[in-house]
Amino acid sequence: MGQPKLFNLQPGEPNLRDYQHGQRLFREGDLRLAPKVKFLYHVVFNINSTALKGLDFKYKHQNEINMLVKAAELPKIALQTETLNQYNRKKVVNIKVDYQPVTIRFHDDNFGVVGQLWYNYFHYYYGDTSAADTAGAYNRTAMREKAMVKGQFGLDNGSSIPFFTSIDIYQLAKKAWYKYKLINPVVTQWNHDSLDSSSSQPSEQTMTLAYESIGYETGIIRNGNPPGFSQEHYDLTPSPYSSHPNFRRAATTPTALGGGSSIFGQGGILSSIGGILDAVGNGALNTPAGFLATAAAAVNTYQNVKSLSKDQAIGQLKGVAATAINRTVTQGISGQQNYAFPVNVQNTITKAVSGIVGGRGG
Repeated sequence: MGQPKLFNLQPGEPNLRDYQHGQRLFREGDLRLAPKVKFLYHVVFNINSTALKGLDFKYKHQNEINMLVKAAELPKIALQTETLNQYNRKKVVNIKVDYQPVTIRFHDDNFGVVGQLWYNYFHYYYGDTSAADTAGAYNRTAMREKAMVKGQFGLDNGSSIPFFTSIDIYQLAKKAWYKYKLINPVVTQWNHDSLDSSSSQPSEQTMTLAYESIGYETGIIRNGNPPGFSQEHYDLTPSPYSSHPNFRRAATTPTALGGGSSIFGQGGILSSIGGILDAVGNGALNTPAGFLATAAAAVNTYQNVKSLSKDQAIGQLKGVAATAINRTVTQGISGQQNYAFPVNVQNTITKAVSGIVGGRGG
């Protein structure tokens, strides 16, 4: 038998490497195809002010209700079909659509904000709550004249407009929101949990909702959108990482973008590109001043990319590569904990930089 034939590898090429299907699917394109995570959400309860027992609840606790949602189901749609015979050929046709009930669970807070939401809802539609506080309302008066009835009961409460105009469930990912709008939702069940002296589990309250339709919408996360998000009890203290040059946040105004000649940091290339995209998403191009500012930022970024050599870019990226990889494994990609997607770091950095600066040498 002859000597085994060896492959003729090019100098510098690895002798063995793994396939990068997962990395190319989930990590490329700024993680655009990475799965969303369940804990990134925000719920907004749109309540008719005239339906509240007192406006104090709306102005003091409207946003707090949104933040006390512990878990929320997204809408479920059941489509009913029927199979017909068309000259002995099976034909499936749509018959109707059923919107399945959804459940929202709340933290049962010490102050009773969630309890006030239920009290206002129940008091608006049903007279039983007021009657329960009226002396003699529940006396045995079935055989007495009408004058003996001390209160109003059940739906005899004069409610005419919906308590909730809608309940909006926002799913959050990559600085964007995806809204599921429940139209004219009605509470079909409310559970006050149970008490148990042997348990230390947090108490919760649960509502089940029926609704008439679903609206879908997408948008960019910014101040006041979604309503109430990052406003009530939100920690605005900057992170210690914000002072580190490799972790500075991108500038928020297009006019400050594109001034640096590095990849990372304030005014760096990546910050500039992200800021330009944010400006477009936030509608900055809708005004002449915004258009000119964004255009200037794009020109500055292009000039800096041209001036940055391939070797300089690789050197900057290598400085943070190891830290970034360790953080990805522990913190997870897009929130996925303890998942590591294989990637050839050296080749990935070289290819990425070559794409940015045109493959020039140092």
